This record gives sequence, structure tokens and C-alpha cells, in this order.
Amino acid sequence: CGGCDSDERQLQRGDRLEERGETERAVELYDEASASSDPEVGGLALLRAAEVQRAGDPAAAETSCESAVARYPGSRPAAACLTLIAALRRDRQDWWGAIDAYREYLSQQADEPSCEDVRHEIARCYVELGDPGQALVEWTELLERHPDGRRAPAALLGVAHCHDLAGDTGLALTVYQRVRERFPESPEAVEAVLGEAGCLEVQGDLDGAEELYRVAVVDHPNPTMVERRLELLRQSRTIREPASP
Repeated sequence: CGGCDSDERQLQRGDRLEERGETERAVELYDEASASSDPEVGGLALLRAAEVQRAGDPAAAETSCESAVARYPGSRPAAACLTLIAALRRDRQDWWGAIDAYREYLSQQADEPSCEDVRHEIARCYVELGDPGQALVEWTELLERHPDGRRAPAALLGVAHCHDLAGDTGLALTVYQRVRERFPESPEAVEAVLGEAGCLEVQGDLDGAEELYRVAVVDHPNPTMVERRLELLRQSRTIREPASP
């Protein structure tokens, strides 16, 4: 339609202004284009406005995103706006608000592969809320839906962490080992080695823990942290096993 073409041109003009740093005028054009009868154009205009506003005025960015979600539910721009809303809320540690945005995403985009990522983020929010029990529920559901998905290693590691946080080191140890067995080449496998070492240390198996820490220090992205844990273990060993007179 002619009006749609005009709205799309406004969107393109806004893009050019934004590239030149004229952000206020760009947002004005995005707002004009958001009235489009084409949900892709209208939603994209509001998304672009939010992306421009995010750094200087996150509240306005969230309002733009909420408008896109309300006016164009189920569209691709609305999905992107829900993700941005969740990120803005996480920035201010509004974990419940982020979870609400993620769950709305799941409602609107139920069949999209990206829902796997969204479920993972919901679980992480529950960890931030200090609720490993609910995080465990979320990660377990993710694994049931996507047992071999791209988030499966992270979800299984999350399950292990939840058991660890709950003080069930025996079960945590088993799941950490499962991460290493199922996904040996993944970054999560290295983290699982570290988690397994911590469980062994708690259980009093200092030799086993030290051996695993030495394995982890080779491949872990933060070897300094692993070295520090090794040093603490040595100190713990000295306290538990004083030298013979």
C-alpha cells in the first residue's frame, strides 16, 4: 500500500539520521513510522526508537518496546522488543519483571527455536532471585523439551549448580560428571570439572579435588581463580592434616 511505502521511507530516513548522530530527530521519524498499518514496519520503527533511546533514556526505550508489544503482538519486532524489555529490567535488577517479559515471549512465540534461549534466561533470573529450586524446575523443563539443544550443556550445568546450592553435593557431583560425559568439548565441561572438584572438597576427598583442580586450570578461562582455589585447598589440607612432629 502507498501508506506503507511512505512509512517505510520514514523508517529509512530515521536510520540515516541515527547514523549521523541526530538521534532526537531519528526518534521522531521512528514514532511517525510506528503508525504504519504494516506490523513489521510499525513494530520495527518502535524497536529502532527503543534501541536509540536505550543508552540515554532506558525508561523511554521500555515504553517504546511496550507499545510495539501491545500494538503488534506476535510480530518479529514485538519478539525483539520483549527481549529488550527483559534486558532493560535485568539492568536494574528487576528479575520478576524480566521473567514476565520472557514468559510473554514464550506465549507469543511458542514455536520458535529461540524459546530454548528464553527458558534458559528465565532459569538464570530465578538464580539471581535466590530461588535455585525454581531455577531447577525451569532448566529441567528446558532439557525435557530440548535434550540435545544448543542450551542443553548450560541447562545441565545449571541443574548441577542448583543441587550444589541446595547442599546436595552427592547429586550435584553426579550431574557435573554427566555434563562432562555428554558434552566433553563444551565450555560447560570445564566448569563441570570445577564444580565436581568443589563437591569432592566438601566431601573431604582433597586428593580427588586437587587432581580435578589441576585439570581445570589448564583449560579454564580464568586460571587465576582456579589457582586460588588450589591454594585454598592446600591451606585447608595443612589445617586438616598437620605435619607429623
